[in-house]
Amino acid sequence: MCWDFHDRFSLGNHRARRAQLRLEKCRQCLIVRTSPPGYMTASCRSLPAPRRLRPAGICFEAGRPTFWFFDGFNLYHSLRQSEADSGRKLRWLDLATLAQNHQYIMGKDAELAELRYFTAIPHHFQRQAPDTLERHRTYLRAITSNSPRCRVHLGHFQPRRLSEGRLWEEKGTDMAIATQVMRACVRHERPSLVIVSGDSDFVPLAEFVGETYPRADLRFAFPAHRASRKLRLLCPKSFTFSCESYARAQFPDEIRLSSGKMLSCPVSWRNE
Repeated sequence: MCWDFHDRFSLGNHRARRAQLRLEKCRQCLIVRTSPPGYMTASCRSLPAPRRLRPAGICFEAGRPTFWFFDGFNLYHSLRQSEADSGRKLRWLDLATLAQNHQYIMGKDAELAELRYFTAIPHHFQRQAPDTLERHRTYLRAITSNSPRCRVHLGHFQPRRLSEGRLWEEKGTDMAIATQVMRACVRHERPSLVIVSGDSDFVPLAEFVGETYPRADLRFAFPAHRASRKLRLLCPKSFTFSCESYARAQFPDEIRLSSGKMLSCPVSWRNE
């Protein structure tokens, strides 16, 4: 693969100039231009760029890596509503299978690289609803043990005092998702990014990524009953999950962990 140097890119020394002339002799290879000016890319590893000319911190992939970001509570409320509509239990959801079943939408060169699940553990349920807390922890074990590419990011709940009592609000999830999306944009040349959420709070993030990283392919996978018109206008390639999508991506009732132990689906989440 040839290296194509931007017209305004100065080599600076004789050794780098010789490397450029040697690589330009190969006329049968596909030349790839990149943005911003001065950056280089190639899928062929046999002709590495001179070390001083490699932009630090950026990964060059032959394919397009796809990163999935799951807004846990937005997805959870979608599952609860879908259960009420369909009469089936859907919360024992395999995120890796759900993403893989929709990976074809991202294009032929897209490769599933990583899944990140963002949630917060409701410790304030410890006294009034300990079973809810235990089910949450069981599910986190299930999604992390089933796929080594799945990572969990934990936020926290913060109480807000109201005239009739306290309201617990989830904090840190939106900012954590935005941070990880920006991390993927900075580290990868042309990533595919899928945010599983219908929260319109992500409008500024979608606008920023579209303006600053035009080579990044950002889409939203709206949970059922959670589509956002504003986000769809910004990212027209976005799509929506259906109840059937959830039903086709369920864990089995028993999951074998890497330690050999079995993890069981919570009884209240099982279909009879």
